[in-house]
Amino acid sequence: MLKKIIKQDARYISSLLSKRGKIAISELIGLTEYREEYIYMTLGWLSCENRIYFHETNEHVYIELANEK
Repeated sequence: MLKKIIKQDARYISSLLSKRGKIAISELIGLTEYREEYIYMTLGWLSCENRIYFHETNEHVYIELANEK
């Protein structure tokens, strides 16, 4: 059951990234109102599928769709 939820969350987060481009993980938590644990599981899922990239600055970790890079 959890796998199904993560797939649905991954679709929604991919949609947000497609519309907004690069998003800080901290901002993503506010935009989705998902619990942090679900955000990280979903980002792990998307990362394993090579659908997102991570970019780290001194202040934030950003994610963006792989096809946007």
